[in-house]
Amino acid sequence: ARSKFIARGYLNGGEFSLIANSFGVHIRGECSGVEYCRRELASRLLTSFGLGLIAIGTGGIKPCVAAFGGDQFHLPQQQELLQHFFSIFYFSINLGGFVGMILTPILRKSVTCFGEDTCYPLGFGFPALLMLLALLMFMLGKPFYRLKTPKENVMLKFIQCTLYAVSQKVKNKTVKYEHWLDYAKDKFPDKLISDMKTVFAVLLLFAPLPIFWSLFDQQGSRWTFQASRMDGSALGSQILPDQMQVINPAIVLVLIPIFDRLLYPLLNRIHVLECPLHRMAVGGIIAGAAFLSAG
Repeated sequence: ARSKFIARGYLNGGEFSLIANSFGVHIRGECSGVEYCRRELASRLLTSFGLGLIAIGTGGIKPCVAAFGGDQFHLPQQQELLQHFFSIFYFSINLGGFVGMILTPILRKSVTCFGEDTCYPLGFGFPALLMLLALLMFMLGKPFYRLKTPKENVMLKFIQCTLYAVSQKVKNKTVKYEHWLDYAKDKFPDKLISDMKTVFAVLLLFAPLPIFWSLFDQQGSRWTFQASRMDGSALGSQILPDQMQVINPAIVLVLIPIFDRLLYPLLNRIHVLECPLHRMAVGGIIAGAAFLSAG
């Protein structure tokens, strides 16, 4: 969300510019990982630097890609197409994760380089090459995109309106408004205040998300540690510990078409869980139950 604010508030090219630049940062982080693994006495600082760049690049790409894709549609005329787009978008992400989580550990283990039994530089270098290819394809598509140039600094307006509303609420003891943002009506437009009310309501809804992701991302560590203590033999092949994470995208790839083509249309016909917020609430309850059962 912060990345999208920055893209629309500070960069002339909007999300397109931030995505393109974040690709470069991410690729540089992958290359730092290659350099660390190649040098025998390299400092851990270089690894931390590379991982930091990957985190920054990912933070710039992920929030903006979805918004940028949504901007390509004309609403409300293409609302149904937009829903299908996000299903395909999420499916593609998990397909890439599925293939990458299978292929990268194989490359790391089956190839030897720089006198080592494994080749971690290839594990970093292969994704870096794919990211570079993705960046080139993204840039080649620029003439066909709908680019929305920021007309004003939305983030700055958001902060100014928030601070002004709070200060007016503290100062003004005589007039009472239903919502604290209404204290800014004398200085800021009603449309901005209405949009900000929606944003703060959504922020309240998303407040538990950091807890969810802190638990969800344990699969990147705990699952791998657990798999390293297990027998990876299955169906005549050997499952590497760092391939355990492939279970998540594999399940997602199976469920997306089932939900998009079968379950949701069926629920719409019987008028159950038609609203996306209701579906999110049910999904959150199921996720909570999954965490409890895992614990």
